[in-house]
Amino acid sequence: MFFYDKHKITAPLEDGTAALFLEPPYELALALVKGNSVGESHRRSQEHFLRNMETLLSSEAGADEAALARYLWWDRSHQVFHGDGSAAF
Repeated sequence: MFFYDKHKITAPLEDGTAALFLEPPYELALALVKGNSVGESHRRSQEHFLRNMETLLSSEAGADEAALARYLWWDRSHQVFHGDGSAAF
């Protein structure tokens, strides 16, 4: 699942909504490139999903933002890796 702010469609780097969904997988790729194992990279990505969900569920977030947390949970739950978790580049 992926959400974005339709008002930022021409400026994706300024889209905070899209960032919530794009940053965790980016974290995984970045950790792999830095030489971390697949398992460690996956763990870091999963933690990033949780941090983003905590932000959306905080008392400072609005109802519209809080509603996005379930989609982040879905993405987090469906992000998997197959094979040797200790493998690295």
